[in-house]
Amino acid sequence: MAQAGGVRGVDTTGTGRSTVTAADWRLSDEVPERVAASCLYDSAGWLRAWEDIGIEKRSRHAYVHTDPEHPDGASVLPLYAVHECPFWDGYERQVDLVGRFGNPVIFAGSPYSMYGKRGHVPAALVRGAHATAMEWIASGPAELLVVPNLTEEGVADWLETAGPPVGRILLERTYSCDLDLDAGFDQHMFRVTNKIRRDVQRRLRRADERGLTIRMVEGPEAHALVPAAYPLTVDTSDKNDWPALFDEDALHGMLRVPGAMMVAAEVDGRLVGAFFAFRRGSGG
Repeated sequence: MAQAGGVRGVDTTGTGRSTVTAADWRLSDEVPERVAASCLYDSAGWLRAWEDIGIEKRSRHAYVHTDPEHPDGASVLPLYAVHECPFWDGYERQVDLVGRFGNPVIFAGSPYSMYGKRGHVPAALVRGAHATAMEWIASGPAELLVVPNLTEEGVADWLETAGPPVGRILLERTYSCDLDLDAGFDQHMFRVTNKIRRDVQRRLRRADERGLTIRMVEGPEAHALVPAAYPLTVDTSDKNDWPALFDEDALHGMLRVPGAMMVAAEVDGRLVGAFFAFRRGSGG
């Protein structure tokens, strides 16, 4: 196979353990035993579960990682060669560029990690991911490496180490926020605008009047609600003119991530809303 970054790559689609080493990073087809995760989506628990979730059709995968002795600790960045991804398909549809980015597309982290906020990306991970992706492109049908869901800090790390990209996409929407659990929900509401605060308060009053209940469930009880939760996810995608982002197997798979829970909103015993949540520090 072609050389890239001075390290000979490996095809990681096989079942055997494969490891390639460089001066400050390693490439393996298995999630490292120890991972100092910066967010849920680069935790060992999530990455191992995501391997078994088939909503993304992957022809190849690898994990670029550093050793625990590295100054940045045992960090990891997954690489996926993806030839079918509902999330990415939704983006392509929005900008009327379906199929223009080649097939497969190489992702340094799944597009499904959009709800996370990964900040600093160690230079060693950038070097390893970029070198490996360029080798995959040189030796196969892929044409593009996409690094999704970066914060400004992560963008700066990639620019400093890998140089400027061929393009950037700015998603002008925030999908996550940090909550101060000690301060409570009422205190959090003072962080939003008066308009949003009044709207939330009005919705909460109406929900209470209609008998809405919200409970946290996990384990077998959460899995039992998946058949009712799945149509809700499809309905949300349809309203936004997106493909269905999940199937039932994917929802079950996410509930197998360590620390996974479902927030179930019900009226008269009927599920009307579902959110998937993960306890911090439980992802491995």
